[in-house]
Amino acid sequence: MPLLLILLSTIIILGSLFFYLSALTNGAILIILAITLGIIVFKVRGDTRRGSPVEPQQSARWRTMRSDGGVAWQDPVLIIVTAVAFYILFTHQTTTALRSPWESIPLSFFLLYGAVAFILLYQGVIWRNSPERVRSPSGHGSAASTESEDGSLSAHAGGAKKAKENAPEHSIMQIIPLILLTFLTLSISLLIFSLGSGFDPFIHQATEKIIAATGTITPKPLYYIGQYSLVVFLSKILGVSVTWIDKLLVPLLTSILLPWSIMRWWKSKERFGTVLLSGIADQSGHGSAASAESDGRQAVSRRAGAANVAREDVPKRSIIPTTFLLLPFLLTPFTVTTPYSLALLFLVVLIFSVERLAFSVQLLIATAAILIHPLVGIPACIFLIVHYIQKHPTPAFDKLRQYKTNKNKLLRVSCFMFCTLAIPFAFLLASQFSSQIHITFAPQNFLPWLQSLSWGGIYRENRFNAPLDLLYFYGFNIKNIFWFFILTPLILQIKKWHQRRAGVGLFSRKASQQAEAGMVSSDRGRRTSEAERERNSLAGGIDSVFAGGHPATDRPSFSSFFTTFLILLTSYILMSGFLSFNFLIGYEQADYARRVLDIAQLFLIPFFLLGINWWLARLSFALQNFGGLRFALPILLTLGITASLFLIYPQKIDSYSVSHAFNTSQADIDAVRWIDADAHDEDYIVLANQSVSAAAIHELGFKKYYQLKPTNYSLQTTNSIFFYPIPTGSPLYQYYLDMVYKSPSTETMQNAMQHVSVKRGYFVLNNYWTDFEKIKKEAESNLTLVHSINDSVLIFTLK
Repeated sequence: MPLLLILLSTIIILGSLFFYLSALTNGAILIILAITLGIIVFKVRGDTRRGSPVEPQQSARWRTMRSDGGVAWQDPVLIIVTAVAFYILFTHQTTTALRSPWESIPLSFFLLYGAVAFILLYQGVIWRNSPERVRSPSGHGSAASTESEDGSLSAHAGGAKKAKENAPEHSIMQIIPLILLTFLTLSISLLIFSLGSGFDPFIHQATEKIIAATGTITPKPLYYIGQYSLVVFLSKILGVSVTWIDKLLVPLLTSILLPWSIMRWWKSKERFGTVLLSGIADQSGHGSAASAESDGRQAVSRRAGAANVAREDVPKRSIIPTTFLLLPFLLTPFTVTTPYSLALLFLVVLIFSVERLAFSVQLLIATAAILIHPLVGIPACIFLIVHYIQKHPTPAFDKLRQYKTNKNKLLRVSCFMFCTLAIPFAFLLASQFSSQIHITFAPQNFLPWLQSLSWGGIYRENRFNAPLDLLYFYGFNIKNIFWFFILTPLILQIKKWHQRRAGVGLFSRKASQQAEAGMVSSDRGRRTSEAERERNSLAGGIDSVFAGGHPATDRPSFSSFFTTFLILLTSYILMSGFLSFNFLIGYEQADYARRVLDIAQLFLIPFFLLGINWWLARLSFALQNFGGLRFALPILLTLGITASLFLIYPQKIDSYSVSHAFNTSQADIDAVRWIDADAHDEDYIVLANQSVSAAAIHELGFKKYYQLKPTNYSLQTTNSIFFYPIPTGSPLYQYYLDMVYKSPSTETMQNAMQHVSVKRGYFVLNNYWTDFEKIKKEAESNLTLVHSINDSVLIFTLK
């Protein structure tokens, strides 16, 4: 997978360079292909030289899996059930206008999806975490048996460690079903709406078609080129249409990279042992304040033993990556391919892979993210800066640490302020160089924005439908649930930090001093003293909470995650309260700031995984010895994952949640074709909703642009306007809203035509629009109905 990340980032960077310097021609594609093939050869040869002993280990792992039952009945059943679920999606494709894909999918699909999730959870919670499978050959019991004296606890930990070493590795077989389940989750809109869904993907696909045909586009945009160059490269190399490459890119890459990165992150987290698990040991009774009275050697032994025991209580790794499916708001952007979603994928992979990738690879990923979408790429660079300063100190930073505390704090504060101002400054800078972006400094917005803040509270609904009430109780409170699990590891680690500073418990300062005095290894003493030196820095409090006794170069990235979250949260406040995005239509002006807040929350997902793991470990351990109740946990999680699948996509349940966005239908495409034929190459404009505009871009590309005349509807500073409404500040879209929400009058139609100096205009009305019959009657009295497509799309023009 690191090789895949390197190749993707290299293609994006080189493709963008060729695009900006000249053009992305076939010759440029061949040069990029030659470079990527060279990287593959170099990487394979390097791994062959360094990895001669790796192959026998992998072969032994596979043999162990076969002999120990790793490939059991669950694995082929998973593949068969998943294949049937995909078949249901393929056979229920539609080209009609729907608000939700669930209007076309039968209930049997949810049953099959739940079966796949249950088998994965069954393997992780019960079958691969049963007491028999973790019992060591030496006769030591499972991690559940924790009754021991001081010495027996350490022996028990050793037995558990030996059992863990002898236990088979299942990650290879686990990752394939998880990839299938993730792709099944993310490809529903892709497979159900064969013409496409949303609006932005049609714009990007049209742009990619032009670049594939000509090598460039005019004017050259300052962003999105990373995705465009990758799609064009893959289309030319694989011989697949740009449209299909674009549709499959993000859902397929997410299905491969997201489970892999989370799985590998969880495995790397286990190296640190006591980050959260020592907190679990404390809460489980393995450690208490009484242990402070024992000598330092026994305290350190108890600490290590308790961590190992607690680690064995945790469900196997298969349960952890599966739980990310419980986060609908995380997976929703990855259901369609847009530059924002692709850059978001690179950022999430960077978050979970930062401890396992070389710094050069991290820079490649961050650079690629900037070229795809700067709003995501800048936070990626901020994260790398924070991570590098806190975990990879250079000799220069080592010298700076020797300065006085005030100078050290000044350095950290300066870095924090620079990163905080990076995103707002980037928007102001883009406003100076782009005619499509107009942003002003508006400090008067701060107090109104601050007064508008409120906590939504806990959603409660009672519509006398217990299943749906419970479903939407979960859906509308998902952010509250997210924060609940985040606070769990934070509270545990703050408690541990407080105990260490107060000289209480296994983490007391006394134990650390004894370790430094030689009662434990010199390495442990070195780590403890370095942790003490770090405590006085600006991020020292966070470092002390999450350090777990490890030095800066050998500790989890939790402090980097949390610091980056605080930086982005501050940027969100600055953008919401001090910047005015008046080039956008009113209800979209807060979108950029909200996106920064959404990106900030991504850096808290590791804490979410730690928190949900803590609760799952407690619940799994409690239910493990109660026979049939052992199935309660996977059943509960199966229901949660299936509910999350339902919430990822728009729903059509009017009493709970209403989606106003319809997919582009065949009737919309037929309407676009009829209007273009009726106009006979005469200049015209069309007032229609975004689904019809998406169909126009799909069929006609960027065929017509007109000069914009200043009016009250001029929300953007560009001098040209597309002949269909684009709902991101286009004045034609505001005219369309006046037609459907006020009155479809002749005056509004004439004003829209005069806006761009054309003599022909059309008004398109879809039958799913609110108050369709009322708008239709008013339009028939003021305009002329010239064409109807199956009574679902009506086309009007001036009398």
